[in-house]
Amino acid sequence: MKKNIRIAALIACIVFALTMGIGAVSGFATTVSEADVSATDVVSDTDHLSAYSLKELKLDEYRLSMLVPELDQSFSAAGTDEEVAQALAAYGLTRVEDIINYTDGYGNSYSHLYNGNSFGGNVSMFVIFTENNYSKFIGSYNRLNEAKLEELRKSCNMLGVEAEATLRSINGSTFFYQEYTDPTSGMNSLALKTINGGGELQIFIDMASPDANDIIAANEIINSVKFRGLKPSNSGIASQGLVIALLVACAVLLLAVALLGYLLYRFSRFQTAAGSKFNILGFDLPPREDEYDYDYDDDEDDDEDYEASDD
Repeated sequence: MKKNIRIAALIACIVFALTMGIGAVSGFATTVSEADVSATDVVSDTDHLSAYSLKELKLDEYRLSMLVPELDQSFSAAGTDEEVAQALAAYGLTRVEDIINYTDGYGNSYSHLYNGNSFGGNVSMFVIFTENNYSKFIGSYNRLNEAKLEELRKSCNMLGVEAEATLRSINGSTFFYQEYTDPTSGMNSLALKTINGGGELQIFIDMASPDANDIIAANEIINSVKFRGLKPSNSGIASQGLVIALLVACAVLLLAVALLGYLLYRFSRFQTAAGSKFNILGFDLPPREDEYDYDYDDDEDDDEDYEASDD
């Protein structure tokens, strides 16, 4: 089962190469003269990864961004239906939906986020995403303890060869990394796998007889893999993590408002008790009853003085 994903990607890419290769080469030969071809436009029998420029593949739906090479034949989940149909018409794939819900002969479903191949077939790259009960059960490699990670690492064999996978941290995410060079063909294969947010991401890079610049380009691609932000659900409702964060923020805000209101009330009462004319709440509390008491003795003295003047 571990090799099925890679086999499916290889089949899709090989068919793509056979579909596009003849037409592309013949069109190139008839429309471009030798004088118009620069050294960078000519692809040698042994293609090199470093000969291709890198572009960003950004897929917000998968919270993923990374660099991918602009190979001679390629398609991605970021493309349009027309681009996918043109690339893989002979394979029966006509929409982006087809590569996101691709099913192989064994009934396994994969999302082909990126597939690319050089004309000579000596450089290829696949980025494949799957989500199933197992990936949801694991959740994320970052959350596993060392013992569990070691157990999974020992059983991980993405390339189907006698080469142990190693742990690798890339931009805060834990990956399993495997590398193998075939002694007969000289094909160098790199593989990465991680489970993040309940989904499994696998990346494969194949290079025939790579030189130092090819290794640098491969490492640049690998080190560019980033997962971003919180993943929304398919229904458009915020994820569980975001809901929890918002509830905690609301609880803290309500507590702060209640505390501020209590402090304002107490300060206002102290102002009133001290006889201050200014009240922080913007109004004065009703006066106490003893504030209405009058000094009747003074009034009686005034009345006596008034009667004496009349006499």
